Amino acid sequence: MKLYEYYTGKDIKKGVAKRGLVYLLNPSAEQLATWIATTCWEVKQSTDTTYLYKLAEFIKRQSGAQFPVQGVVYEDMYTKNFYEPYIFKDGVTVYVADSTKMPADKHCTDEQLEFYLHMTNADLKPNTGRYARICSTNRTQYYKNGGKTDVGDNDEHRSQSWLNVVRQLYQLAWLSDRNELMIAWAKEQL
Repeated sequence: MKLYEYYTGKDIKKGVAKRGLVYLLNPSAEQLATWIATTCWEVKQSTDTTYLYKLAEFIKRQSGAQFPVQGVVYEDMYTKNFYEPYIFKDGVTVYVADSTKMPADKHCTDEQLEFYLHMTNADLKPNTGRYARICSTNRTQYYKNGGKTDVGDNDEHRSQSWLNVVRQLYQLAWLSDRNELMIAWAKEQL
């Protein structure tokens, strides 16, 4: 795990770059390739380039294979060059309970950035984001893949227990050729 300090490009609404801080635990190219090959083999019993490419491209578009352990990731997915802050914990987007800890103008202060690096589940709203990095795995896919822990659903009951499950599964993957979160996604999508 490594702390990354980075700056966005020039934001079209603020006219300046935005500073970000995030702890990332990203796989090496070899580890990612192994996870992709293992996933395709387990789900399709094939390592045909069609499957390998589809999974690799999806991960590239969805997350760039970044696993944000904690901190802020700016994304301009809705308006080009308008960088909105997304707060992450354990590879999942989270929502801060105290609205004063969120940037009103989408430009995080140094104090807010430091807060995001040290926040606990008690600092968060009860619901989390739907998707787990690095493959946008959702709760339904987790359950269909044999997941037993109650993590809520993809709609109104998006329990914080999803954070613990994602963290644990990613930690297991880190020491393995298998990534259960990727396999869960691929069983539905490949």
